[in-house]
Amino acid sequence: MENQIVNNATLVQKVIKSAAFKTVSMAEAYRRVAKKTSLDFDATIQLMESFPIFVDGDNHRKIRRFMAKQVVTSSGLQVERLQIELTRIFQTIIFPPNEIEIVSQIAKPLWRAIASAIWPTEESIFELAFDIPLLLCPTLSLKERLYLNGRIDCFRTRDNFGEDDLVQLCLAAAGARTFVGSIVLSLYETALKNPDVRASALAWSRSIPSSALKYVDRICVRETEMGPLKFSVGIRARLITQDPAYSEEERTRMFFGLGTHSCVGRAISETAWQLLTTQLVRSDVALVPISIRMSEHDEPFSIPIEATVSIR
Repeated sequence: MENQIVNNATLVQKVIKSAAFKTVSMAEAYRRVAKKTSLDFDATIQLMESFPIFVDGDNHRKIRRFMAKQVVTSSGLQVERLQIELTRIFQTIIFPPNEIEIVSQIAKPLWRAIASAIWPTEESIFELAFDIPLLLCPTLSLKERLYLNGRIDCFRTRDNFGEDDLVQLCLAAAGARTFVGSIVLSLYETALKNPDVRASALAWSRSIPSSALKYVDRICVRETEMGPLKFSVGIRARLITQDPAYSEEERTRMFFGLGTHSCVGRAISETAWQLLTTQLVRSDVALVPISIRMSEHDEPFSIPIEATVSIR
């Protein structure tokens, strides 16, 4: 399928909100893979049909209502567990002099604190949720896709498994890499720009400044024009949502998505960032960047798998 890249912030927002475009169906993509290879991807297909990012219409509205209710009804517990986890982090690792790894010691524990408040389940399920976004990466091998499909299938065959459990898994997976990656990039890039500057001297934004999700795709369903761009039916529009050329206002506006597909976890994500940066200011430490290593299977994300800083 032909791709058309859109890297104008105004046009990106128009396309995302336009009825002339629909989401990319990952369920259909895996049906094509299954047909081509004669391999069983039923578990992945069922999961993708419960993933609101790739679904439109009534099914999308039903799934999104369920997810929004889960997030809202557990909001108090989410904040409580975030505060407990942040207290532990600042008591045990964020003190000078020390060297820490942001992914495993800060971002993932904060995500798990939020996720466990929304959906009490075993640790292995959260590990699965964190790995599910790999299924979206075009460079992931067939062997790795089958392995993940098998893990999803094992989840489906648990005792007392219900349809809501699959939607819960999608909810956890939807926020996993975007939240973790964005927290890590935001902290590490701040350290890069302000090496050895104490947290109390920095102007921390209220919203997470760096996004791990760089683009979203949409399929044109009827011929349309937007500004200088013409889209024919079937064209896959690659919408660049985060670009250095965009203004800070434009990047912030698109950080959590737009319209019906905006992120249901925006409020708690911003709360987590505000609590984290408030604690950094109180501790008045300086973060000094040491190294960062990115995942080779990150598309459409930009995901750090390791980011080390020293605490001074």
